[in-house]
Amino acid sequence: MEFNCPRFLPCVLNLIAAAHVCLASEAQSQPTVLAPDDAMPLQARLDVLAAAGGGKLTLTAAPSVFHIGRFVLVHDAHDIEIDGQGATLRCLATLTNADARGDSLRFVNCRHIAIRNVHFDGNRDARGGFNSNPETLRFNSCDDVLVERCTFTHDVCDGVFAWGGYHPRTSELACRNLRITGCSFADPGRSCISMVGTCDALIENSTFEGARLTRPGAALDIEANPGDPPGINHHIRFINNRVRGCAMGVSVIQSASPHDIIISGNFFEAMVSPAPDWLSVGVFTLGTNVLITNNSFEPDPQGSAIDAEDGSSFINSNSYPKGRIVIGKGNHKLGTNFER
Repeated sequence: MEFNCPRFLPCVLNLIAAAHVCLASEAQSQPTVLAPDDAMPLQARLDVLAAAGGGKLTLTAAPSVFHIGRFVLVHDAHDIEIDGQGATLRCLATLTNADARGDSLRFVNCRHIAIRNVHFDGNRDARGGFNSNPETLRFNSCDDVLVERCTFTHDVCDGVFAWGGYHPRTSELACRNLRITGCSFADPGRSCISMVGTCDALIENSTFEGARLTRPGAALDIEANPGDPPGINHHIRFINNRVRGCAMGVSVIQSASPHDIIISGNFFEAMVSPAPDWLSVGVFTLGTNVLITNNSFEPDPQGSAIDAEDGSSFINSNSYPKGRIVIGKGNHKLGTNFER
């Protein structure tokens, strides 16, 4: 799967979203007034782009911190690029953590979306800690999405959450063609990335650390909701990433028949869970046609490198400590692996 870059309008817009969102030249010549909440100006500028049929929003101001006091929503839009140029979107302590209204940035039924160079700070502790609904970056039934060189820290729940809605009527409502590349994730409330309904996705060249506050505590959790239509998660690649200090690296749960998952070229180290009854593992899979290859595992003393339970996997050319692989009752095949 290759990401198709959006064909933006000939006149690409560098927009001003209140005092914090301006062109670099304007930032040098005009004083910046700190606004208590930048969500509404950001929302207004994204609404302009959506109505115009696409365009680019560039965040370039000093100080380059934009405070989010209500979730920013983009729906039924296409060909939109957000370039943060290193700016931070930080949730205010007043942003709810009680439900999905606490999302930072949400895209619904959008296509050809690119988000680059943004630091997302969920500010979890100031907002009251973990809850299971607010997501930092949520995609609902979107197609052709690129998240590139972004960082995610202190999420209330997940850093990136991709799905087709709660119990969608068809698997066709899943997110499609999602690419996450060159990003870093640290200290999420639940998992770094959750895919509840996603197909044709690539996660590559990214780092993941510290997902162990709440189960499953995974770098990547592929887990549809029970009752979702079959086949809503499939053809997902997790390639050339580094995972450290999470309870789980990649978790593939057998709900709604996940299939055709590739986990290749990754380094999993210091995988650790905070409770004795909480699984600590590099890769846990219940999926069908899962390829686990060319990975290196350094689990904690109580953990496993690979735990392949029900389902089917081909496990080949991996490196892990001796005796740290668990093979369940599924139709799994072992190639040549390297036990240390």
